[in-house]
Amino acid sequence: MAESLTKFKAQHFTTCQTCNRNVKFFCKPCNAKLCLECVTPHLETNAPDHNIIYYHKKVKTLMDAELVGKIPCGYIAMISISYAGNDQFYVSSHGSKTVKLVSREGVIVNVFKTSTMAYRFAAIEDGLLFPKDKGIIRKINNCKEELIITTEPATVICLTFVKPFRIYACLSEEHGEENKVVKYNTNGTTLLEVQYENYKPLYAFPQSIAVNGNGDICVCDFGSTQKHIKPAVTVVDKYGHFRFSYTADHQECFNPSDLCTNSCFHLIVIEYNNNNNIHVIDKDGTFLRYLNFNQDDPACICTDDHDRLFVCNMFDSFISVINYLS
Repeated sequence: MAESLTKFKAQHFTTCQTCNRNVKFFCKPCNAKLCLECVTPHLETNAPDHNIIYYHKKVKTLMDAELVGKIPCGYIAMISISYAGNDQFYVSSHGSKTVKLVSREGVIVNVFKTSTMAYRFAAIEDGLLFPKDKGIIRKINNCKEELIITTEPATVICLTFVKPFRIYACLSEEHGEENKVVKYNTNGTTLLEVQYENYKPLYAFPQSIAVNGNGDICVCDFGSTQKHIKPAVTVVDKYGHFRFSYTADHQECFNPSDLCTNSCFHLIVIEYNNNNNIHVIDKDGTFLRYLNFNQDDPACICTDDHDRLFVCNMFDSFISVINYLS
């Protein structure tokens, strides 16, 4: 169980994109979140049309999902996607030991050969993190492939990266009987372990992990009838304290397989081999709506810096670009 931190109260706030202070302002044309101290340096940059507003007046609302483009990437049966910044994406395909860096225009910017099939990986500033074999997290970039963290005897199922230097991984132990989330720094030091709530296991069959802008750690879990854990999106705060479990009780069956977040702290969730629903829920687990745009068999998703949604289809060779916020 995560170390007790009850004397602290979690403060859910968004940090400035250039420092770690609390956001107070927002530049609309640049989509930039700024603290008071960083406003002046930002205004001195070359963009001609800065428009600074208070961050709490930055309003985005859900609109009907609109398919606005398709990005060819030369893969079929895509299983993972991660936003790399600068309108570029890492994508991988089932059975392939390569990861492609693809631009928004569909140009293959780079191809990385990995020592194993790369699945549920995470983009970092200088490359890509991916699980290898059973208990290893490795980094690959233009220069080399190198070991970052050894988790043996636990197996790495999926991971994500949060700037500037935090790695979150779902780990499985004892042949899948014990599962947990571990937070590391990039030196491999364990900073937090999350496994139980009131001595009961939180995770049964984790599939994907994301960290929301308020610090919440969000996991898609297939669940287990033996452990009496429903398929759910399970969310804990940044200290590892349980917040909520979203089980989509409004529908008959729910198999969450991948998720991402946006600047409104929404969680966007897709399902595995069940239906084509893409769920949008708020930061407290309340269902907001489905995103419907005639997308069959979504396999993996991510968002970019402008809150556009990118969806990979299991049986297609394109990344669908979706607008859903106004």
